[in-house]
Amino acid sequence: MSSSLPRGRRGGLSRSRGVAVAGASTAALLAFGLTAAPVSAAPVTVNPVSGNHGFLVMTEAEALLGGGRSEGPVAVGATLDFVDYSVATATAGSFVAPGDQQPSALVVGGAVGALGSVGELRVHNGGLVRIGDTGNAEVDNSGENTVISFAPVNDEPSRITLTTRQAEETVQGSPIDFAAAFAEYRTRSAALASCEPNVVPVDTDTDEPFGDSPMAERVAQLTLQPGRQNVWNVSDEDLSSLAGIEVGAVKPSADTPLVINVQTSADEFDTSFLVLPPVDGLGAAEAPYVLFNLSSAHGQLLLVSLGTFPGTLFAPDATVLAALADGMRGNVITQRFMTFLLPEEGEPTATEDFGEPEEFEEFLEIEEEVVTEVQEIPEFDNTLYHVPFAAEVELCGTEAPPADNGDDDQETDEEEQEETGDGGTTPPPGDPDATASPAPRTEGPEAGGPTADKGLPVTGAGLVGLITAAVAIVAAGAAALFLTRRRRST
Repeated sequence: MSSSLPRGRRGGLSRSRGVAVAGASTAALLAFGLTAAPVSAAPVTVNPVSGNHGFLVMTEAEALLGGGRSEGPVAVGATLDFVDYSVATATAGSFVAPGDQQPSALVVGGAVGALGSVGELRVHNGGLVRIGDTGNAEVDNSGENTVISFAPVNDEPSRITLTTRQAEETVQGSPIDFAAAFAEYRTRSAALASCEPNVVPVDTDTDEPFGDSPMAERVAQLTLQPGRQNVWNVSDEDLSSLAGIEVGAVKPSADTPLVINVQTSADEFDTSFLVLPPVDGLGAAEAPYVLFNLSSAHGQLLLVSLGTFPGTLFAPDATVLAALADGMRGNVITQRFMTFLLPEEGEPTATEDFGEPEEFEEFLEIEEEVVTEVQEIPEFDNTLYHVPFAAEVELCGTEAPPADNGDDDQETDEEEQEETGDGGTTPPPGDPDATASPAPRTEGPEAGGPTADKGLPVTGAGLVGLITAAVAIVAAGAAALFLTRRRRST
């Protein structure tokens, strides 16, 4: 597919307004009580990603998954395109659509491959596929496992290969109400953004709080308090300028979650650029309790992680283009999401595909040699590790009315447990690359739930410019960061 980079404002691309989401949001009711006696209202506490039906990645609109894998299941609200990708390599999840006996590891609200997918998307662990618009799809059950092929775009063939057999008539349909889920996610994200910060970053060189001092090329140490919700509010510019982050002796846990509110400066028509520096002290054990909340990101967000992204990305209004050096441990909740690898050695570079360095200089007003330096960035590993967010956090500024009785709360808790997929099974035969998968639920969503006809409009417009510009944008954005750091150090 070919298209040129649109001329944008300094530091970002012009964007058309995103898909509007209709419907009122509802707060989670978590108060407890066994009698009808009056009970004082309590703050709302909730797992912010609940309602995702156990999917590791959930987008409201389009997604492009390129050159990597997701260990968990994926749900895309509109169009999905891919470039040689694998889904559910560790678990097919727990979401069982009505009438099915196996979990759906890939749910797409719109069409697949409409913009020009390339290669194969492989669904592991016996997971099934649900696609809202199958007009360009052909289901083939002539072999051992089901293969879904898509009409070629630009003469590039593409297909989804399952590791099980799925009846053709069950492929069509999108049984998730993405609009309702994201209306609630926006409410939760805004509430978390309103929380008062209680984590003060300290400069490891001076052992003093940063205060108004610049953070560029410094290492910030975060000291958490046990048994409470820890909140760090930081701008995208300050976070991107840091040389590193260290977390002290107290680590995030179920009763000590860490919420990092990243405040972006760009509006919905511009592009934000965020670089997460290497983080020391947040490993696989702590990642389920770390949430990066980007409530103010309403346009394109170019995300580069220089190490492992150690937590959940919660940006329900953002179109995220991610280049992850060592993958991500956490959920992805975004309006749109794209992973992309920089070209490998011997393949065309960003400038060969999208123009000479002088054109990047005009685009972002940066120096030619800085752009050239970015071409030496090593290959990124965009693996999305199956590490779901596992803590309840307080939604600041909200209150939950007291419940009528304890029975309703017990039912709510049971439903949430079903979504997380407790238990485990061994991988199905014929899938040597997969690892163990949680046991699927025996019951699916309520009958009469939302269908594809009630989902978001499927236009594919959100990714038309993103697909062809992805590599160039990441490279140019990284160059801008390097230039900023160099100028601050001189």
